[in-house]
Amino acid sequence: MPVKRTAILCALLTGPLTAQAAEVTFDGYYRARARVFDTLSLDRSLSVSEGMSASMEHRVWLRPTFALNDQVTTYVDLLALDGVVWGQETVAPNAYLTGVPTFSDSLAAPLASTESGNADITAWRAWARVQAGNSRFHFGRMPLHWASGMWRNDGTSQQQMLANHGDTADRFAWEMLVEEEFFVGLAMDVKSQGYLNEKDEEIGYSGHLVFRNETTEAGFMSEYRHTASASPNERFNLFTLDVTAGAEMGNLDVRLEAVGQFGGGALPEIGDGVSVTSFGALLELGLISDPWIIDLDVGLATGDEDPNDLQFKTFTFDRDYSVGLFLFEQPMPTLAATVASDVNGGRDQDYVATGDALANAVFLRPQLSRKLGKGWTAEASTLFAWAAKLPESMVDQRSYGIEFGTGLTYTGIEHLEFSARASALNPGTHYANLPNELDASFGEMAVGAQLGGLVRF
Repeated sequence: MPVKRTAILCALLTGPLTAQAAEVTFDGYYRARARVFDTLSLDRSLSVSEGMSASMEHRVWLRPTFALNDQVTTYVDLLALDGVVWGQETVAPNAYLTGVPTFSDSLAAPLASTESGNADITAWRAWARVQAGNSRFHFGRMPLHWASGMWRNDGTSQQQMLANHGDTADRFAWEMLVEEEFFVGLAMDVKSQGYLNEKDEEIGYSGHLVFRNETTEAGFMSEYRHTASASPNERFNLFTLDVTAGAEMGNLDVRLEAVGQFGGGALPEIGDGVSVTSFGALLELGLISDPWIIDLDVGLATGDEDPNDLQFKTFTFDRDYSVGLFLFEQPMPTLAATVASDVNGGRDQDYVATGDALANAVFLRPQLSRKLGKGWTAEASTLFAWAAKLPESMVDQRSYGIEFGTGLTYTGIEHLEFSARASALNPGTHYANLPNELDASFGEMAVGAQLGGLVRF
């Protein structure tokens, strides 16, 4: 049946298009990405160290756009072979999940949520846009993105060599252009829908106001999300406010974003009495002095000095916002599983101290790039990161370490991007002083590389 479904979808996309003379355009990419690490265990002396690990993955993202007339446009996002390792069957990916609520918008595509796998192409999103004068209406299952992507990230428009997820919501949205420079909008999202007769659902209401001209942008987005339940002891409310501003001043580009989340109620498997107070902030500076480019990123995600109480203070950046190839991108330290299976993927994650998202961290990342001509660009960066807040028993685990990175990118052929990146992580005390029963010192330097090819449609 999956083969038949794929054939039908391909026929619809490639067959004759005669419906009302619609204008059809395509966006998207095919990505092949290879990674090798030695070693994510951060200790080569252990008998359960996984040593060198390597994989190569596919990802196809295709967005056909159907412009039916000047007022009505529809969009469809398709995913194929998403995260499928070369030489393996299509199966649901294994992700490391932290114990901290992230309140993400993750309406995953069927391929990523199925347990049996076997599908090789799936509809991810579908939505429509209606233009009415200065107003624009959107409705359907659509991507969510805002500013730098540290809170809402669609997983396709930025950092395409690293993105793996993408925020999605079933939504109805309205936006209007006022006085040519102001954008105001309102939206309602259905985050999750439980049993209809139980009135179990999570709804989000959001609004934004943005000022934008050729050199300056500033605005805010706020969201109130409410989890309703037939039981009064299973309700939760969360308010998020994201403020952003940016300006281009000659060769200098400055971007600032700050996010606060506040809420309370009951969460599944935790109980009632939960409260949330967390903050995140990001400063991005870019200076262009051709052929040199200097970038500096500084960020904060608050932490929690008592992770065992019901007051959650840890802020988590979106998983598709990446700052390194190791730190907050790979769960560490990971060990080799005693018995490999489809469930554990051959890895033991019992000692993982950081997952695949930036959380409870203060980081600083300077980067220097140089255009080499004929489409080549070289870069070098250094990432410093520390825990923002830790319990008193972990005061000797403040440092995440230093990650050194270098890369080479080629964009000299239209539609093609090729990149090679290498990194070395000197683990900090957050790993080296990690209590464990293996008498391990997770402090050995790890090296890794990523090789990627991206063809944009």
